[in-house]
Amino acid sequence: MSWIGVEQAAKIIGVSLPTIYRFARSGKLPAQKIGRSWRFARTDLERYCSPTVLNLHTASLSNDEIAELFHLTQEQDGIGVWQFEVSTSKITWSPEVYRIHEMPEGSEPDFEGAIAHFSPESRVLLLSAMELALTSGKSFNLELSLTTAHGRERRVRVLANVKVADGIVTKLFGTFQDISDKQDIANLRRNTEARLKNVLDDLLDGYWIWSILNGELHLSTKLWGQLAAQSQALSPNFDFYKQRIHPDDLKTFNEKLESHLSETSPLFEMEHRLKTRDTSYIWYQVRGKVIDRNIHGAPLRMLACFQNIETKKELERYQSNLAARFIESVEDDLTEKEIGLTLRQNLEVAAGLMEKLSQQKNLKT
Repeated sequence: MSWIGVEQAAKIIGVSLPTIYRFARSGKLPAQKIGRSWRFARTDLERYCSPTVLNLHTASLSNDEIAELFHLTQEQDGIGVWQFEVSTSKITWSPEVYRIHEMPEGSEPDFEGAIAHFSPESRVLLLSAMELALTSGKSFNLELSLTTAHGRERRVRVLANVKVADGIVTKLFGTFQDISDKQDIANLRRNTEARLKNVLDDLLDGYWIWSILNGELHLSTKLWGQLAAQSQALSPNFDFYKQRIHPDDLKTFNEKLESHLSETSPLFEMEHRLKTRDTSYIWYQVRGKVIDRNIHGAPLRMLACFQNIETKKELERYQSNLAARFIESVEDDLTEKEIGLTLRQNLEVAAGLMEKLSQQKNLKT
């Protein structure tokens, strides 16, 4: 069974986050609470959006109730409402929709004129969605490109529902929102993240960004090169990463991760081994932090940064061996000269490792 997180579920059925949480708590939409997060079965979401179920949501609305919905929604800042009467092709806009189109309030838009404001690609999407709504009663939620009466380009979100009488769709109605500023912010965020990824690639031995709701994992080029076979497609999920953690480190990893996701600890920090493409293991120091949470505090995305500490671990092993060999030399009753030679040889190896570790640190800075 395919499970969907709250944000994706809200997008699929075209409702806000508070509404999807209310549906889950009330049982209006089947859901399962896993830890602190709600999960929805894709089949339940598809069933909710099917024509038969949709008609149950909308067919019972009277014209007066639709009019009241129209009145209440248009009071929300930045969101307008619209109606389309199927029998007459009459379009009704709230004041906010006129403002978004930069058209004088009160002018009566005809169907062809209203559609003409959309870009050719958006026009095809909108007409296809409207045809599906009229023939099967399916609602839609689209982000489209629009040109205003003054020639300005805007990005809008158009949501639609249906009014059904005697099994026939008689009316489409929904909301109309200018999301141009949000689109600009989203583009800025994507550009910023792209630049950040380039910087991280230069400074670190690897990093990943984990989309917690769907399990998708973006691995840096360096880390992917270490972990994956050359023929493997670049579409890993979080399980791909966990399967490469050394079995002796996995329990601690899960405990520390859960502690951070639940906000018990402010950071995720640990040293663990990862299996490489040639099946050997490399030690990494890993530091991570949740970088996105929803309004309820549930984690959405997490960033983790990796530093190769194999040389450091090798030095620790030599230091341990050096002490052990010194004890063995004394117990074996070796001469002072022989003990000195053994210590000198091991110290030279340790010094070489320390020099290598120092060089690696200098490269990082």
